[in-house]
Amino acid sequence: MATEPPSVTPEATPDSVAALLRARTKDQNGVEVGHWTDQTRPTLAQVEEQLDMARTLIELDVGTDVPDACAKGLEAVVAFHAALLIEKSYWPEQVQSERSAYAQLNDEYQQYRLALVACVQGNQPGGAGGVYDLDVSGGSCLWPFDWWQRNWDQVP
Repeated sequence: MATEPPSVTPEATPDSVAALLRARTKDQNGVEVGHWTDQTRPTLAQVEEQLDMARTLIELDVGTDVPDACAKGLEAVVAFHAALLIEKSYWPEQVQSERSAYAQLNDEYQQYRLALVACVQGNQPGGAGGVYDLDVSGGSCLWPFDWWQRNWDQVP
């Protein structure tokens, strides 16, 4: 009798945030270490706090009942949100003067958040099952998978 392996819930970690903010993982000597420690600014504990806050805020946006098909996307969005919170709180002067990667991270975060919302909505009972994400002149256009099957004359 075959048993299924236990499902692993993906989780954004401090290393996920470090992958997005690698240049920020410097110790007190200015050496880029590639991960958060007690000697980096922010510290490992502070990054964990930001991850918890980001997860709470994202769950307010998409809910806590995220389908398995969207779980990895959820945690990627959480990591991006935590990175944004860290950039704003530890280097606000660089964010304001556009010497930070904040704007680029925020653009990506917004696209991924929309994709997550669409994934969650599409995987609800009666949902479309997902969306296509098309690049439209720098923006994003979300189309249901079955858009070509719809009878547009009967759309309310």
